Amino acid sequence: MVEKRGAWAPGLSGGCPKHKTWPNNPQYALVPEAGGTFSIELTQQAAASGSPLLPIGILVLHGKVGELAGSRDAAIATAMIVSKSKYKSSTSQKISVDLRPAAAGDCYVIIPSTFDPEQHGDFVLKVECPQDPGFALDALNSTSGVASDAHIASASAIGVHGASTHPQPARGEPAAASSLPASKFPPRGGQGNAVIDAALLKLKQQRTENSEARFEDDEFVCKASNPRVLYFSGQPSANASRKVDNWTRLEQLSGTGTATSQIVMRDGLSDSYLLAAIGMVMTRPELLAHLHAFGEAGTGLHAVRLFKDGEWRIVVVDDLIPCHGKKQPAFSSNAEPSDGPVLVIQKALAKLYGCYEHLNVGRVGAALEDLTGGVSDKIYLRDDIVGANGVNKQPHLQAIEEIRSGHMWARLQRLVSEGHLLGATYTPQHSREGEAAAMQA
Repeated sequence: MVEKRGAWAPGLSGGCPKHKTWPNNPQYALVPEAGGTFSIELTQQAAASGSPLLPIGILVLHGKVGELAGSRDAAIATAMIVSKSKYKSSTSQKISVDLRPAAAGDCYVIIPSTFDPEQHGDFVLKVECPQDPGFALDALNSTSGVASDAHIASASAIGVHGASTHPQPARGEPAAASSLPASKFPPRGGQGNAVIDAALLKLKQQRTENSEARFEDDEFVCKASNPRVLYFSGQPSANASRKVDNWTRLEQLSGTGTATSQIVMRDGLSDSYLLAAIGMVMTRPELLAHLHAFGEAGTGLHAVRLFKDGEWRIVVVDDLIPCHGKKQPAFSSNAEPSDGPVLVIQKALAKLYGCYEHLNVGRVGAALEDLTGGVSDKIYLRDDIVGANGVNKQPHLQAIEEIRSGHMWARLQRLVSEGHLLGATYTPQHSREGEAAAMQA
């Protein structure tokens, strides 16, 4: 059984489907593994003394992984509905529904709601299926409840100091990531999105002159005559170790890493923060599939779904990759460059922010937010970490005490069980005497 705690709160209490605000409710993505009969129970927390129980109900819809069901001010489509309960002013509501495994990229969306909009209160959602113990249930939006399910792809960047981790690989060497799954970017069909449809139409027009043509993005022109897609100033810095001298199609790239590597770091960009974020997302195939909104062999066209300024954006790019030398990527890539997703995500972010040079230096947490739409956080495993202003960075958590008592381990286990991404990093500047040398040993 999986249990989620949440709340109907201001802006997150849209009422039942008879109201056009119905999408503005807590939403949960349910992804069956084997399928079976699912028991879904919604329980509202005890109201204040003398207050009546709220009329509550459950709605189960067809949906897409990582996407909220419904659109603003639009009535619900009958074809979306899988099952629903009646609305009653009772402590709990319960339904049973037979669900098959969803197709790739699809899921079921559970929406617990009150009958009318802006009725507020706490709730517990419980989902159980004896025939399918491996199913996944993740929050699609903030439920403002006890659980910290900020998003289906909520991301927690955990700063680890003095812990045993792999040392940072030297530039040009493969980054150890033997625990990651195969990195190949899954092909995705994305027709139906206006941005992708427009790009496909552009490709069709380009193929009127050459039937074998690959997509070329005229919004982010990757040619030697347009260096501003690479650099702010239009010129590489004098000390740049890898100058881009050609653009090559993704499928034509060469290069492999060691048997246990997934990502190869190169000097062209100082983007280790981004590689760390991509590496974390690569551990979750459903998040990688959500990132890749479209990609079809032979088209040279990719669409990447990124979270920017509070909303998801589809960024369309071609697969012309900046190279230094024959078929060698100038910037970091997957061990087998043509697999993606590193080069495709790099390019989409470069287009979103203006140029590749913009990717120099950043924070893992910020990159995770771009890739997942989640909210990043950091836990220091020391109590004496202070900022530049001399103020303790973590005044409300006694890390050493939690580690000794086992509470920290329980905290991390809970975050994992709730679907958060967790990563670890070691910062030499926060090390104590002898630790830095030990970490590099």
